Amino acid sequence: MAQQNLKWLVDAVRDGVVDLVADVQAFGKVEQEMKRTSAKQWPMAYEIANTLNRELLQDEFGGVHAAVALYRMGRTREAKELSLDVAERFPKDWSVRYNLACYCAQLMEFDAAQEWFKAAIELNETLVKRMAVDDPDLEPLWQAMRDTTWKRTG
Repeated sequence: MAQQNLKWLVDAVRDGVVDLVADVQAFGKVEQEMKRTSAKQWPMAYEIANTLNRELLQDEFGGVHAAVALYRMGRTREAKELSLDVAERFPKDWSVRYNLACYCAQLMEFDAAQEWFKAAIELNETLVKRMAVDDPDLEPLWQAMRDTTWKRTG
């Protein structure tokens, strides 16, 4: 049932029948169904989120969730590349930068991971620090930095 609802909503967005940005209720339904679906069906979650990413260029939701789905399917490099595009389009979105820090950490690109992490902190320090404490996706970065001193610049 959820798959049919999401397919209908994605088709409606594509055909211009539903404007998810203007229709907050419809957007909420898509977000809720994406969370429920993505936990079990990453390929379908990716397809839906990527369609939203292409159709709703003024909103980061689709790009962020498409990248997460790619990452959960083991396609970390693709998740990073997609997130770089989303980061360029949404320079004030901390979550995109946080996810890029995670993807770079998983790819052992520690300098880039540090830079993205710093960028996320600059946009939402309290939340980023709270999330990062127990995030296993950042563990490779913390391990790499274990014997170093890292100070926030700025």
